[in-house]
Amino acid sequence: MQQDGDVEGTESVIVTLTGVTGSDAVLGAATTATVFIADDEAPPLSTLTFEAEAADVITNYRNENIGVASGGTVLSFLNGASNESGSAAFIFGNTPDELTGTYDIIIGTFDENDGLASFTVDLTDFETGITTEIGSWDLNASLGSTGANGTTLITPTVASGIGLTAGDILTVNGFENGSEHARLDYLQLVPTI
Repeated sequence: MQQDGDVEGTESVIVTLTGVTGSDAVLGAATTATVFIADDEAPPLSTLTFEAEAADVITNYRNENIGVASGGTVLSFLNGASNESGSAAFIFGNTPDELTGTYDIIIGTFDENDGLASFTVDLTDFETGITTEIGSWDLNASLGSTGANGTTLITPTVASGIGLTAGDILTVNGFENGSEHARLDYLQLVPTI
């Protein structure tokens, strides 16, 4: 077998021993064995998108239907226009495509012209339990609308080069300001090369 860069998974070969010769050579009862060869190539990382409304833990947010949102639904605050805060937490590694690696973190949100809402993103390391703020974003652009619509839909990169392993928790914290609701559409992880 020859070394290559292909992701192939575990391979196997059947080995059969016959015709043992020599005065000290002894062939036991088992003359056939299967040898497994582990693939030394890691599968490629892919872009992962987590819908906000499917977060593992949601605090002080509710679902709101907005047609231009990914999946048609976002998280927005319970009361609206009362300077609330809330969060959506996502546990990394729950599905086979969520592979250990380094990612840039993007959020899908709306930057409306009616306040100065903001987000922070925290990472809780599975192994140490330590939580660290890894990024933030202020909704302060002037995009020409006070509504959550196609004009105000944005996808900022809020953190870059973040190493993730199974069990790590990413928490997006939203902070409402005035009528700017810090609506959260999705969390996206883009692998870095």
